[in-house]
Amino acid sequence: MLPITLKTVLVALVLEAAGLVTLGSFAIASSTTGQALVYGAGITEGVVAIILAALLIAFTTAMAKRRSWARNSTIFLQLMLLPIGYYMIKAGLWWWGGPVMLLGLATCLVLVSAPVRQTLGVE
Repeated sequence: MLPITLKTVLVALVLEAAGLVTLGSFAIASSTTGQALVYGAGITEGVVAIILAALLIAFTTAMAKRRSWARNSTIFLQLMLLPIGYYMIKAGLWWWGGPVMLLGLATCLVLVSAPVRQTLGVE
């Protein structure tokens, strides 16, 4: 049985992956319909977002199977949300940047908690 903290993180990661797929699909769609400023940048942004979503799903699945290596990879991806959120705030999108940073920090804090480490076998 997985602890509630790990289950909560797994649900958050699946929701995050769903958001990335939505963002990626929107970026690709807006590029192909001519709404994006730069066609190649929109396609690249969309593909990168979808690849990141696939990675998150792979790490989520691995952690659900109690694979300890997925924890560190997930922490890395969550820490990458900090500079993304920072630059969103600097661009005037504080209502997006703040929650992005909080999501990354909260997920990292839960992943380093004792119940998650014990469940995944990390000392």
